[in-house]
Amino acid sequence: MGRATVNISLWRPLLAVVLTVLATAGQTAGGQSFDAGWYDPAGPYLKIGVVEDGVYRLTGAELQAAGVPISLVDPSTLRLFEAGSEIAISVSSTGATLASGDAVDFVGKRNTGKDEAWAYNETPGNMSSTYNSLYSDTTHYWLTWGGSPGRRYASVSPPAGGTPNATRTRASLRLENDVHYYPGDGSSAGNPIYTRAEGYYHRQIRHNTSQTDITLPFSLQLVEMGTATTDSVLISAAITSET
Repeated sequence: MGRATVNISLWRPLLAVVLTVLATAGQTAGGQSFDAGWYDPAGPYLKIGVVEDGVYRLTGAELQAAGVPISLVDPSTLRLFEAGSEIAISVSSTGATLASGDAVDFVGKRNTGKDEAWAYNETPGNMSSTYNSLYSDTTHYWLTWGGSPGRRYASVSPPAGGTPNATRTRASLRLENDVHYYPGDGSSAGNPIYTRAEGYYHRQIRHNTSQTDITLPFSLQLVEMGTATTDSVLISAAITSET
C-alpha cells in the first residue's frame, strides 16, 4: 500500500495520502453498527487526513504525485466521503480528464469528540468536553473516481442591483488547552467505560469555604475586532465541579 505526504500550496497542509484501503462492515468501538455501503471494493480511493478546520485544495499535480492516474480520471466522477457520507466539492477543470493545473477544493474539519458519547456509556452529560477527541485529532476523507457523478457546490447568482458588501460578521474564539486529567467519579474506579466528568481539562480550581473569591485571569486575542468598535462580546465558561 503506497503512502505519500502532500503539502497543499495555497491554503493549508494536508497530512498523509494512502491510495487504497480495505474497508469492511462491522461495529464501532462502542458497539454501534455502521453502514459501509458507501465503499466500493473495486474502486480506487485516496485517503486524506485533516487536522485543522479550513478550506483545502488538491491540485492535479499533487494528486498525480500521490499516485492518482489523472490522465484517466473524468473530473465529473470525483467524489469525496466523510464518515460514510458524500460531501460537496468544487472541481476546477475544463477538460475531459484531469490535468496537472486542475484543482479539487473542499471544506475540511478536524476530528472532535462529539461522536464519542459511547465511551461514557452513552451519557453525553458525563463528557468532560467534546472539543477534542479522546483518540485522534485527524478526520479522514476518502476521494474516489470513475463511477457516477459526484456532488458539487451550486453556483448562486448575485441579487439584482449588484453584490452587497458585508459590513459585519460573527467571530468565535475558544480557549481550551486540555492539560489536567481528572479521573472522574471515584465510585466507578476500574470501570473500562469513562465515568462522569472523566477526562482532560483546561484548568483545575481548588476552593473551600474559608477562602475568599478566586480570580482567574485569561488573555483573549480578539484579532477580528478593530481598535475602535461598539461591538459586544459574549463570554461563557463551562465548569465541572465536585464536592
